[in-house]
Amino acid sequence: MLSPTELREEEVVQLRQLGQSPGWDLYRTHLQKLSRSSEVVKADALRSRKTEDAVYHQGVVDGIAL
Repeated sequence: MLSPTELREEEVVQLRQLGQSPGWDLYRTHLQKLSRSSEVVKADALRSRKTEDAVYHQGVVDGIAL
């Protein structure tokens, strides 16, 4: 069994490997596109005075940013 320190070190190694994988770049690109499209839909909703839709899409954008 690994000690807490060893577990943290292993976690750092795993996160570095994940950050360097091509799949991670694809995922980040997908999230960026989703965020941009939600911003566009939100702007359209605001122009149409559909505040509930605008609030929903702002929540999507905020969630992606987190």
